Amino acid sequence: MNTELGRIATLSYEATPEDTPLQLELKNIAQKLTIGTIVLGCVLIVVALLAKFTIHEAFVFAIGIAASMVPQGLPAQVSLSLTLAS
Repeated sequence: MNTELGRIATLSYEATPEDTPLQLELKNIAQKLTIGTIVLGCVLIVVALLAKFTIHEAFVFAIGIAASMVPQGLPAQVSLSLTLAS
């Protein structure tokens, strides 16, 4: 660490990279999707209970719908979009 390469390694280790605009937008989308999923899950539990479901059935119903809202292919879609854009 007493050489020039050691100094460069120390500087690069201490540097904190800023988020890119794409990372910021993905974080924003993920936050909005999470909030929407939680709100929808709560609403679906209430609706299921009003439809005379048992508590267990209402939770399974709400969790099933909430899990289907999460886009599993989002990272692949972003990668594909970036590849096609360049």
